[in-house]
Amino acid sequence: MIQDAQGLKMSERVSTGIELGESHFREFKSALSQGTSAPRPRDFKTLCRDIGETLVAFANADGGELYVGVEDDGTLTGILHSETLIQGMLEAPKSYIHADTPIPTPLTSRVTIKSKVILYFQVSKSSHQVHLTSDGRCLQRFDKENRPVAAERIQYSRQEQSSREYDRTFIDGAHQGDLDLNMLDQISKHIAGGQSPEKFLQYLDLAEYSSEGLRLRRAALLLFAKDVSKWHPKCEVRIVRVSGTSLGVGAGYNVNPGDDHTVRGNILAVREKSWETLKTYLVRTKLVEGMFRESLIYPEDACLEAVTNAIAHRDYSIEGKGTEVFIYDDRLEVKSPGGLLASISIDDLRGGKRTHQSRNVYIARVLRELGYMREMGEGMLRIFATMRDLDLIPPDLTAEPTKFEIVLHHRSVFSPKDQEWLSAYASYNLSRDEQRTILLGRDGHFLSTNEIVKAIGIVDTDQFRQLVEKLRRKGILYNALHRSQNLKAMRQAGSNREAGRFAIRPPDQTEQYRDELCKAIRRVKPTNRLLGGEIRAIAWQLSTSSPYREKLPDSLKLLGLVDEKMRPLPLLTALWQQAQPEVVAQAQPVRSVDGDFRGKVIKLNSNDGFGFIRSDQGTDFFFHITSLTSRTDWEGLRVGSAVSFEDSGRHIPGKSRAAKNVKVSTLDVRVAHDRA
Repeated sequence: MIQDAQGLKMSERVSTGIELGESHFREFKSALSQGTSAPRPRDFKTLCRDIGETLVAFANADGGELYVGVEDDGTLTGILHSETLIQGMLEAPKSYIHADTPIPTPLTSRVTIKSKVILYFQVSKSSHQVHLTSDGRCLQRFDKENRPVAAERIQYSRQEQSSREYDRTFIDGAHQGDLDLNMLDQISKHIAGGQSPEKFLQYLDLAEYSSEGLRLRRAALLLFAKDVSKWHPKCEVRIVRVSGTSLGVGAGYNVNPGDDHTVRGNILAVREKSWETLKTYLVRTKLVEGMFRESLIYPEDACLEAVTNAIAHRDYSIEGKGTEVFIYDDRLEVKSPGGLLASISIDDLRGGKRTHQSRNVYIARVLRELGYMREMGEGMLRIFATMRDLDLIPPDLTAEPTKFEIVLHHRSVFSPKDQEWLSAYASYNLSRDEQRTILLGRDGHFLSTNEIVKAIGIVDTDQFRQLVEKLRRKGILYNALHRSQNLKAMRQAGSNREAGRFAIRPPDQTEQYRDELCKAIRRVKPTNRLLGGEIRAIAWQLSTSSPYREKLPDSLKLLGLVDEKMRPLPLLTALWQQAQPEVVAQAQPVRSVDGDFRGKVIKLNSNDGFGFIRSDQGTDFFFHITSLTSRTDWEGLRVGSAVSFEDSGRHIPGKSRAAKNVKVSTLDVRVAHDRA
């Protein structure tokens, strides 16, 4: 049984807001002078100017609340000014805001909490005009800051005004019983310490208590309704998996019945259920070496942000359409009704400019308080940053008067050739900057400091040094010039930073050094922590040219073998569990009549993409997946496969020779094909 609605006391509203802390919708202002030994009142005019600026910024953004007499950390310090000056502060919304742009009906109140006087101001989002301070300045709220903006950036059209007012409208005939009270109780406990549903709704400005009872805004129904279809016909998200890169029609319709989902419900339920549905399409399962493995197609953070933004910022006044998500073989499209607001430029979004305007102020506030939306105005920036961090091409944005669309691609910024080269270093836990550096040296030329700095966009010398040091300790980058050659190279290049002195080891060399390290580790007795004795035992087995000898502990950490305290990680434990490899005497290679060597594969490491071949004359050769003349032959290789190959000419002392142009025999290719 529903109890009679109760009015939210102002003291309860203020106490709850102070507990929640500052946000995009709340600002605390101290009324005390800073830097004085004894508490003293702030300058009256300065304080009133701050009040006017904050209220203008709130009205030009999404509305908000101002608490005067509260420190930034939420400490109550109160107001020590005289009664006359306190009355003057309560008049600041009129006297310190331009007479031509008054804020309509701001709420002002004086509250005493714990014997401290607090002034409370509340303004709603303005949908009719741009507001200015009394001295003609325009400000707008961005997260926790009040920023100056050009007044012309805040514009409104008739359609935009209608869409902005849609969620704030009070709905006749709507009652508390139309809401999911269990959901409200849970959220109230999370946000407001368990206030009753009617008080919690009032706190969020989703309802007003009048003599006629509790009046609900449309936003309350969209967010919490038990049956939202009574209040909006298209509060939904349709999720469609399309087989192909375009949507067919008629006989060519390429959507399976089980891949067309429509999720309906209130906004909070739709967000949760649509995300659960969409997540199943963000990974791809493949059978690899007899095991099913999942690989990520689209980054979850970017997809969730795109869906949340679409639900939060769509134009709900367009009642005939819902949000749509289409997953194609090469892209994911999120379409929402309603174009961009006039104050937001699509070029600003593409360019990474932090910009924010909420069409649905009350909906956005609840999602922000729940943590579904973080810093206001950051959503699109995070989507672009997530795609960039994963080396995926930037999203495509399209804005029309009645719809907005964002398209995410799972296409790398690296070319197929680049990706093939980088895949040879997949086991080295490479960062984005490390990958780009490796690609610079793919053709074997010597890299200069400036070449690396410009390609990566490094502005800090320490960042450059760390990048080079990590690649060096991983055994990938090395100093190509002897000290005696540095001066000559610098003179030829014109400066030390332009001189090419770094080089990238090709995959076959890095894997040989890494394989040598792994063999040395296997010969060390397993332990809970690698100490000096174990480190020396491993280093003693490495060849003098090994890049891991100089700072072996650092190399082991960067290769993911030990943690910061030199404790074994799963990769190292797995090495110890492997059988000791047999040491085979190396005979001198003998070339066959046609110039190629022939032999059989004696060892394969499928995960890391390398193996060993024993020639017909008994000489062992190392080869990497990139050494194959055809990458497609890799899947068909088995221990015992017959191959032909050439000697690469690169030989590291103490290690097997390296093979190149490895070809699988015709018979083995045919057998692999039959197995497939």
